[in-house]
Amino acid sequence: MGYYHLHGIVLQSQDIRESDVAVTVLTVERGKTRFMVRGTKKIESSLRGAVEPFTEGHFFVAERRALDVLSEWERTADNYDIKKNMKRAILAGYFARYALELSAENEQDYSLYILFKNIFKLLQTELKNDIIKMLYEWGFLTIFGTAPEIGVCYNCGKMRNSEKTYWDIAGGGFYCGACRPMAEDALFPLSAKSAETGEAVSRAAVALTERMVRSQKALEKIVAPLSAISQDSGSTLEFSKGLIRFCRYHLREDIPNWLVKLEHASEERMK
Repeated sequence: MGYYHLHGIVLQSQDIRESDVAVTVLTVERGKTRFMVRGTKKIESSLRGAVEPFTEGHFFVAERRALDVLSEWERTADNYDIKKNMKRAILAGYFARYALELSAENEQDYSLYILFKNIFKLLQTELKNDIIKMLYEWGFLTIFGTAPEIGVCYNCGKMRNSEKTYWDIAGGGFYCGACRPMAEDALFPLSAKSAETGEAVSRAAVALTERMVRSQKALEKIVAPLSAISQDSGSTLEFSKGLIRFCRYHLREDIPNWLVKLEHASEERMK
């Protein structure tokens, strides 16, 4: 048995004994992983901060036959600006749940870690929550290779802006009004305006994902165009509804109702 080092962001903490906590951390080295933190209920414990959700740090972990145990840790970012804002904290929890339920355990995924880390940076800007949410979902789809090509019709290769656009949730692409299939039960209708908004957002999300895989800098280059898009709240909400349905279908069909509940919550916020 030995020791190993991890750098990551705490996603979730669960009490397992009177004073011990099991934490799930999204790490650079091992992807999503779990270990135990002992004695966190003691006021003098130096490890108490290591179980706080959304805290980023270096973790020194001792191998054990059962659950590995945290030995030492060093905080690198507490993301306090997120924690003190209830709406941003709820959104951060939503992002954490994506990683908790849809990513594999102990499988390194540097792209996902970088997306998560930089979305947290965006949460500490003035960018609107609905745009940050859409950006994360699109980046998640991009990393897993399921983001659809947007802005052109499946059939004719064109997208006339005067027509309604139809998102083929099962197939992944879009149809113009003239080419849409007769069976519309798997289609999500979008106005041409929201389709344009979605195209702009998706391109920005892909650009962000690709850039952040290589570098953790240059976020300011994407905040301005996304801020401009976020002024059109109606189109953003319309596109987000389709995106939620697309995520449920392609990431995992049995994704629980927390996605649907979030959709309803988004509608209430827009009223």
